Amino acid sequence: MIGFMPELYPDELVYSLFSRYHSRSGNLLYRASAEEIFKDPLVRPDIEFINRYREEVVDILRVPVETLVKKHTMFPAYGIFLPYERRKAAFCSLVQMGGKHQNLLAIPKGKEKRRLRFCPVCVKKDRERYGETYWHRTWQIGAVRICSEHKCYLEDTDVFVSGKATPAFLTAEESIPENQEVRYCGDKMEIRLSQYITNVFQTEIDMDNDVSVGEFLHTQMEGTKYLSLRGEQRNIGLLHQDFMRYYQELQENDFTELWQIQKVFTNDRYRIQDVSMLGMFLGIEPDKLVNRKLPLIRQTELFEKEIYRLHKKGMKYPEIAKSLGASYDTVKSIGERRYKKVGQKQNVSSVKAGVKSKNWEEIDRKILPAVKQTIEELWENKERDGRPGRITVNAVEKKLGIPAKQIEKLQLCKKEIQKHQESYPRFWAREVVWAVQQIQGRDDVVNWKKVRGLTNLRKKNFLSCIPYLETQTDPATTALIKSLL
Repeated sequence: MIGFMPELYPDELVYSLFSRYHSRSGNLLYRASAEEIFKDPLVRPDIEFINRYREEVVDILRVPVETLVKKHTMFPAYGIFLPYERRKAAFCSLVQMGGKHQNLLAIPKGKEKRRLRFCPVCVKKDRERYGETYWHRTWQIGAVRICSEHKCYLEDTDVFVSGKATPAFLTAEESIPENQEVRYCGDKMEIRLSQYITNVFQTEIDMDNDVSVGEFLHTQMEGTKYLSLRGEQRNIGLLHQDFMRYYQELQENDFTELWQIQKVFTNDRYRIQDVSMLGMFLGIEPDKLVNRKLPLIRQTELFEKEIYRLHKKGMKYPEIAKSLGASYDTVKSIGERRYKKVGQKQNVSSVKAGVKSKNWEEIDRKILPAVKQTIEELWENKERDGRPGRITVNAVEKKLGIPAKQIEKLQLCKKEIQKHQESYPRFWAREVVWAVQQIQGRDDVVNWKKVRGLTNLRKKNFLSCIPYLETQTDPATTALIKSLL
């Protein structure tokens, strides 16, 4: 029976936590601790992810499994850029401790035996601050060879990540020597890229975001020389040339081929280092690369609208083509609304039979009442004890069963959703107020640990929501919440 459990450190692997528990438990054998922690004591501890734990172990951790997966496993390194459905399936498998994540995540299958790594400077600071060091997740990002904070090389230990290693709980404190030489990196490009990848890895993931990496990166090149005027065709050859020139000084680079870049755009390649390299090259902020949003108006639409505008103004197609620097045939086809998009097959039966296109305005008016009702239900989710829900287009589409991106065509519905959309800090303020009310409803003492347990908020998120509390509750409750930290 487990009577205690150490507190999780920031960025600590779950395996590291249980290794620290084992070293303090008094258990001499690995099997003794395994019987206390795992449902199946014969299982091999998953160093990078999680196993199926006993219920009392999950309870004593007092951290939701979802948070463990996002913040204390290597899930972001292998799953952050996966296609939506596969990413959700991998995440759910981890949360449910189903053990199927190995087949869903993009984990390298190389023969090289990987070892747990460490940063000598981080280790020294850990020991000064906590009295011990621990296994950091960011040390284990395979694509990163240096500590992004201290700009020194990461060092290998004798602890193998491989599943073939002898089952054991090995702490970082006992595996990392007291004095380790610090080898600083002088490659500025490698330092920049390591910092970028680490920031991508640490970014909070919106698991409901279904915007694909390829489509998003394509939109980020709109208005550049890497896309055609109309914004549909990529000049992948020119992009590859400039990309290679940009990273020419980078050592240990295996992302160099044109076909590899093309596979990222077609959503067939999703290694964190590959997507991050393209993101940094295109000047995309890490948080925008992780939680991707498509522009409301695409370059294709702007280009077409400009042709219609100029033609309506009285300009002939040859003049329009010359002024825009585009092909006359393309301009005329678009102007006459008979331009076929890349990859689009003309529906012959529709042309012959005169099938009418959908009347989106009528659909918009019919669906609007349901959208309003859904917004109200999401705002105060009675199915979850009134816990606030964040209003987003994706959330409304999912609840109503509307195909993804259809709301973009329904202007009234879209405006209604936008009226209720709120920033994360404002939403967190509503969540905190709800949590306090839940605790008070149980006649319990309100403290930060209990609020955190209900909301999963980190301290920095909690602090960012404080300015919005006064608009969500009464002055007394606001004062109580502000006093929690």
